[in-house]
Amino acid sequence: RDLHSFPTRRSSDLVLEIRRPPASWRDRMRAYSVLVDGSRVGDVRPAATLSVAIAPGDHVIQGRIDWTGSSRVHVNFEPGMTYSMELAPRGVLPFALLLLLTPRQYLRLSLNNPE
Repeated sequence: RDLHSFPTRRSSDLVLEIRRPPASWRDRMRAYSVLVDGSRVGDVRPAATLSVAIAPGDHVIQGRIDWTGSSRVHVNFEPGMTYSMELAPRGVLPFALLLLLTPRQYLRLSLNNPE
């Protein structure tokens, strides 16, 4: 992981954790990139969690792999909280091939309740 891509944490920052569940076969050798407001902040591999310090406020989060990825998720982050998201493949084998043709449907990005 590239430490230069992570911002320095300030006391007003919050933590965003992006969890990727263990992979069965699909993309198990690949990392998914995580973008915050269009900028890559890191990668997450199967059965791993990426933690990123971000400033409070409105942000757009997206998962990417090659030319495809997830829908953009718009979130208003409150200070002092830890937010958890899950980034996983969408669909099963027969539909996975069709999802390659849709640029924002190959991955599923969902927001869990903040802690």
